[in-house]
Amino acid sequence: MRTSRKLAVSGVALALVAALALPARHVARADGALVGPPCPAGYLRVPSGTFTMGSPPGEGDPDEHPAHSVTLAGFCMQRTEVTVADYEACVSSGACTSTGTDPTCNANKAGRARHPINCVDWNQATAYCAHVGARLPTEPEWEYAARGPDARKYPWGNSKPTVHLLNACGDECVRYASRVHHEVKHAMYPGDDGFEETAPVGSFPFGASPFGILDMAGNVYEWTSSPYCTYPAHSCSSAYRMYRGGAWYTEKTASVATRNGNLPTDKSVVVGFRCAK
Repeated sequence: MRTSRKLAVSGVALALVAALALPARHVARADGALVGPPCPAGYLRVPSGTFTMGSPPGEGDPDEHPAHSVTLAGFCMQRTEVTVADYEACVSSGACTSTGTDPTCNANKAGRARHPINCVDWNQATAYCAHVGARLPTEPEWEYAARGPDARKYPWGNSKPTVHLLNACGDECVRYASRVHHEVKHAMYPGDDGFEETAPVGSFPFGASPFGILDMAGNVYEWTSSPYCTYPAHSCSSAYRMYRGGAWYTEKTASVATRNGNLPTDKSVVVGFRCAK
């Protein structure tokens, strides 16, 4: 994706050298400012910052308005969605409960170990993250990790979705829907993205967010810890829990501002999760 080049002896280079000399509990930005302890394996750091959450006037659904400013402390986010293999290891340990025996779920399909776990409810996702010493991200954390501070519409920027950027509803999805007699689907983008259902996590590196986090616009929707509240509030008494992103069956939009909610006990083949710390 990127061409390599040599660093000149500059302020940036000196900052990198200084970072190597820091104690293991710290990392540094290019400007030399400390940003907190390094993230554990499989996680990437999202630095503290301020961003505009929601959609601008005239765009998105009503629940994406009003757009408003949110400031967050730094945190770590899993680079990819939790996989079938990782979740099944938790089930084997006794700390997690099975997703069930539905043949449409990834946990029951051969060759899906590296695919995202789906058919998990909010309670199961919460239990898994706790088991690995983490938690579900809040809704603001999720959106910031997906879009960064520059108000981009998609994780990769503002260019329209293509088969190279995400696993959503391409031509393969339309064929799948027709074959299984589901509702009529219309492709989000022309072409076949290569996966009728989910893809192995991290299969679309060109669709990474500004922080290098993958699959935040496709593959499976992702549970957050937050209740489904109206903006600009982020705490309310709603029984519904927010899930964000897009999925392999998404045909309308891959915008990172898209919001959806479900009861904590609901499960779906298009919903999974990732953890934060």
